[in-house]
Amino acid sequence: MKSREEIEKWLLENCVNENGDLDLSGLDFSDFEGNVDISKMKVKHNLNQSRQSVEGNLWQSEQSVQGNLIQNFQEVQETLVQDCQKVEGNLWQMFQQVKGDLYSCESRLKEEK
Repeated sequence: MKSREEIEKWLLENCVNENGDLDLSGLDFSDFEGNVDISKMKVKHNLNQSRQSVEGNLWQSEQSVQGNLIQNFQEVQETLVQDCQKVEGNLWQMFQQVKGDLYSCESRLKEEK
């Protein structure tokens, strides 16, 4: 088995597209019986996680983002949980369609001094 460093080197040598971006899109692990873990990634510029198709659960937690975190057009068959967010800028939640219950608990807005 290759080390993580060898895998990173191989990816950078073989999966950089014409724009100079590391392109891992389109990987199909649907025949793999285990879980896929892509946590603890460190990215200098942008990280695109779009058009995921997951038959089980999708965890996105403990993100640290210097720019914007954009999550839109999610389609969830069971429960969408967004809690304990700390936002230095603005939090927008618009145009939600919920068939079940919508829970909105205490929000703590920063007081301006």
